[in-house]
Amino acid sequence: MPRPCLPIDVVHVTRATAGGVRRHVVDLIAGLNALGVKQALVHSSAGADTPFVEALPRMRAMSVETVELAMAREINPFADLRAAAALAKIVRGLSPRVMHLHSSKAGAIGRLGALGMPNVRVVYSPHASGANISRVYALAEVALARLGVDRIVAVSASERAELSELHLVSENKLVQVDCGIDAAEVQILSQQLPAVAIPQGKLVVAVGRLAEQKNPLFLVDCAAEVVARVPEARFVWVGDGELRDAVNARVAQLSLGERWTTTGWVSNPFPFMYGATVCALPSRYESFGYTTLEAMVLGKPVVATAVAGSRDLIVPDETGELTPPGNRTAFTEALVRVLTDPERAARLGSAAAVRARIFSRERMATEMLAVYRSLSS
Repeated sequence: MPRPCLPIDVVHVTRATAGGVRRHVVDLIAGLNALGVKQALVHSSAGADTPFVEALPRMRAMSVETVELAMAREINPFADLRAAAALAKIVRGLSPRVMHLHSSKAGAIGRLGALGMPNVRVVYSPHASGANISRVYALAEVALARLGVDRIVAVSASERAELSELHLVSENKLVQVDCGIDAAEVQILSQQLPAVAIPQGKLVVAVGRLAEQKNPLFLVDCAAEVVARVPEARFVWVGDGELRDAVNARVAQLSLGERWTTTGWVSNPFPFMYGATVCALPSRYESFGYTTLEAMVLGKPVVATAVAGSRDLIVPDETGELTPPGNRTAFTEALVRVLTDPERAARLGSAAAVRARIFSRERMATEMLAVYRSLSS
């Protein structure tokens, strides 16, 4: 397709093309496009989810040039250096004012690739720093920070606090732009038919990858305790991932049977969230927590662990419940309180819908554009 007129204002770089990072990048590109920003996207197809694949033609229709670049998921010095060199060649050809790196792997490759390009301003959004994974990743973040970056953008206040404690950059280079979504789109999609039948009863819905970060085994253990006290409770996990076999085994071990449903991958999770009595986010860590905000848009109370992102979205006992990460008793009790008190659930959900209006895609794009513009002032 014809290339956009040069110079491109911003080239986005991401390896993470699934889940929350994908959602952020796609929404940010759409929001910035509405503001007249010329953009390009460098991405990896490895691990891309269906919404990302479906979004590519829409981005091209907005004259966003998309370029595929192989990027290894794990730390691989030789592959990463090759990717950095290839990225540098792509970026020189696109001639952007700003290169915006999304997630830790793109952050590493992008900062290496930016060496020798002093006219390109570098913005990095970790979307939950790799420091949450292991000490090795934490050391890598600190080392890469020495390569230089013009701004690090936290997507929530609590992520900003966590990044500040890592001392990756000076405080004046660390900024906050909260994520935002198109609430109307979520509401429209929630009215479509679900991919599989939604169980009847008092429904707890969790949406996300079946991965360590999202902590699905923790929720299975909580489910066993909840259904012992609320027999009509049913749990649905919307998503798939490497822990699916382990989750199924734990469900069988705890004799949950039809009380637990794992849908596998579905492209539209919103009908399940719309049908929920309460939504659950038992994550070990987050940077923002899109599913929490999506549930709030739909007027659903959320029980979540008090990790970054969730702490900023949920006002305890006003729009939902927050519990200490890993505390199964507290999480179980919070779910039981919502499931057994319909008036309280309705009150929390109504307040959640009002609070969700703050986090719009338009506000996110406007604030991010202000960050970009600050780099040339």
